[in-house]
Amino acid sequence: MNSEINGLDGFRAILVFSVMVFHSILIFTPTHIDLFQGGFFAVESFFVLSGFFITKSLISKHKSSKTSLETFKKFIKARILRLTPAFVFLSLIQLLTILILFPQKVYLFTQELFYSSLNLYNIWLLTRHIPYFQKFTQTLFYNHFWSLSLEWQFYIAWGILFALLFRINKKYIIILAVVIAVLSMVDMYYMARLNEDINRVYYGTDSRFFPFMLGALLAFFEQKIPKHNYTFFITGLASLALLIFSYFKFNEYSSITYPFVFILVDVLSLIFIVSVLKSPIFDKFMSIKPLYYLGIRSYSLYIWHYPIFTVLTLIYKNDILIPIVMGFILSILAADISYTFIEEPFRRWNFDAYKDFKTKFSLVLNSFLIIVTCSYVGFSHTNQQSNQMPEVCYTYAWHPTVNDEVNDKDSSYEKHENKSNLSNIRVAVIGDSVILDVKPYLERYLPHVYVNGKVSRQFYRVFDVLKRVNLNDYDVFVIELGTNGYVRPSDLERLISLLSNKKVYLITTKMPDPWQNEVNNLYLEYSKKYPNVKVIDWYSFSKDHPEFFWNDKTHLRPYGAKEYAKLIIKNLEHESITKSTKTSISLKNSNRQIANISK
Repeated sequence: MNSEINGLDGFRAILVFSVMVFHSILIFTPTHIDLFQGGFFAVESFFVLSGFFITKSLISKHKSSKTSLETFKKFIKARILRLTPAFVFLSLIQLLTILILFPQKVYLFTQELFYSSLNLYNIWLLTRHIPYFQKFTQTLFYNHFWSLSLEWQFYIAWGILFALLFRINKKYIIILAVVIAVLSMVDMYYMARLNEDINRVYYGTDSRFFPFMLGALLAFFEQKIPKHNYTFFITGLASLALLIFSYFKFNEYSSITYPFVFILVDVLSLIFIVSVLKSPIFDKFMSIKPLYYLGIRSYSLYIWHYPIFTVLTLIYKNDILIPIVMGFILSILAADISYTFIEEPFRRWNFDAYKDFKTKFSLVLNSFLIIVTCSYVGFSHTNQQSNQMPEVCYTYAWHPTVNDEVNDKDSSYEKHENKSNLSNIRVAVIGDSVILDVKPYLERYLPHVYVNGKVSRQFYRVFDVLKRVNLNDYDVFVIELGTNGYVRPSDLERLISLLSNKKVYLITTKMPDPWQNEVNNLYLEYSKKYPNVKVIDWYSFSKDHPEFFWNDKTHLRPYGAKEYAKLIIKNLEHESITKSTKTSISLKNSNRQIANISK
């Protein structure tokens, strides 16, 4: 293995570690995703690397092949031996784990396994409308396999096109790469603006093809770039620093992300690759042993870490630090076994490693450490279970009966019922499944309230509801949306414009999803921008009250639903009292003016 590859293996180590950090936050504590909100951009750099290495491999196999078909066969065989054995090994272990620990999840996992085996996992996610930046609705063990499916789609499509065109004329394949890259960028730009769902852009093969093409173009021209030790050492450090900065700075919801931030990451990745190739000093710097060790195991690390994290989050319901640490340890140990005993022997089709004493000792040691780690996980989980509340399953749209908590004696709630400040205010409340839990309490107190809630409703669907109602029938609109996905500023602007002569209340969200803070900050920003917009801060009110919620930490127990309704009523009453006071003062001033005129 030459020094050029060693330096880029160090780059792989940084990228896979960034992805692992991002996934650890996304899975274990998604509301803190803003700490490393752009970690998913590391996958984009992987795509650039793939485009570069795959095209280099195709050029090499073209030189040693007599026909286009032979070139393609050699290439696909190498890819299968490189990637498939480790995937099969992981899948067998994962299936056994799920059968033992989570048998109720076997059916969904078999679907994941089927589509990831066909390398259509990204398409499956799109057809099922499963978002990448969310772990809310269902447990997926192979959610990260969307990128590997995209890689395989690139291998097949680019392998065929290269084999056919490169033998005819090298210029044709270069022109084709440029055309595909441009079309893919344009596609991402327009798809991001035409589609309400960013997942179509994120998962789509068409919209994510350009980083592969940029890497491929570098493969054609990198030999023409002269070496320069110190210049490329500086560009390498600068591009790496900017890449890491982008992982902290940008997120998936920014309007400039699609495609401009992606293009920025691609260009920085290209600069970094060139810097490693053209600066022996920088190459040596990126080849230090810890980076090289993780880099050559990056594929195994990538495929193993996500299912391990997912299993741990099913075991640990409340703790964060322990499962994250255990997840990283188990991922590294499992990746080392996978790389040493599966990935490398099959890739080289040489199984002498199985006879080597050091290799055998490594297997025994890693297996022992995995057993110790798993034992600790089991022990700590047993202690956790003894100290936590029993789980209760949530059912959408709980409706109280005469025997439920709605009739409990609650002085503050009875106090609300005896008030008449809101008896003449006509209120429309539009929301998702959360508001369905609150609906009975609102209807009990507010005589002129209209509540429209629907499970899994996205924010942009509010306009479907507003089309069906007469806006003049209501004085106040309360919006409880944002639980099921990010709220686009353009949609919020449109809503406020539509209700410009109405009082609008936006309720902040409280849920374990990465867009929680984005939505809440957006609501607070617009409440300061528009005088008719107010915020009902459910997040601040409920964040220290886990007893309000079911185990999904989003939907409300009866007591939490009652508190939610009381918070809405309190804000509406405050506005009503303020208006009444202003009206009273205004009348008094008018009476004084009339009296002065009479005098």
